[in-house]
Amino acid sequence: MVEAFMDLVLAYLFGAGSDPRPSTNYYVRLLDTTGTEISAGAWTDYAPVAIARNGGFGSPGAGAGGRRQVASSADVEFSEAAQVPGGSVTVRYVVLATADTGGTEVLRYQLPQDKIIQNGDPVVIPAGQLIAFLQAAA
Repeated sequence: MVEAFMDLVLAYLFGAGSDPRPSTNYYVRLLDTTGTEISAGAWTDYAPVAIARNGGFGSPGAGAGGRRQVASSADVEFSEAAQVPGGSVTVRYVVLATADTGGTEVLRYQLPQDKIIQNGDPVVIPAGQLIAFLQAAA
């Protein structure tokens, strides 16, 4: 789990320290197999997608294995890439950050299977599939 996410939970629960939550939106970013952001530089077609801080996720609820979770309430849809440098790129990670550039990385999720994107491919994370969860230690 990313340290900023744990800080967010503790700041919310106990009101201590700075609150890392953005004022309006979180931003979803795509990263390749090396952890390099795909929406940066030549990847302008895959610019980070905004998710509203309030209303972008559903209410907390039960998840698999006794964990508690929230899930995205709408599709997260990246634009089609007009031109992918090299013809294709492999997406391995999805990141939730506090700003479209810079900011704090709040969550990093490794996809269960790499996604290869080629010229013209849209990238969509269906509603309910972007999940943030907490699980108590045993």
